Amino acid sequence: MSFKHLKDPIFYFYLLATVYLVLVIWKTIAYVAKPLEITSQPELVGQYNITGDSYTKRTLQVYRIDTNQGQQLITTEWRE
Repeated sequence: MSFKHLKDPIFYFYLLATVYLVLVIWKTIAYVAKPLEITSQPELVGQYNITGDSYTKRTLQVYRIDTNQGQQLITTEWRE
């Protein structure tokens, strides 16, 4: 068994590139596998009165919710 390839610098380049790629894939899987959790109460962002005909009057309420992954979700709710 010959270890001549251990003296080749390109061998170490490929070794480091492989280790880096494995770490990136591992971190990506760990990030995606984390469940999405709500970390704040819904915050009312806007409220819009919408009138269809003379008998129909509805209100659209828009809420913002923070999550554990740094994202902000937007949800809406109709009120009579």
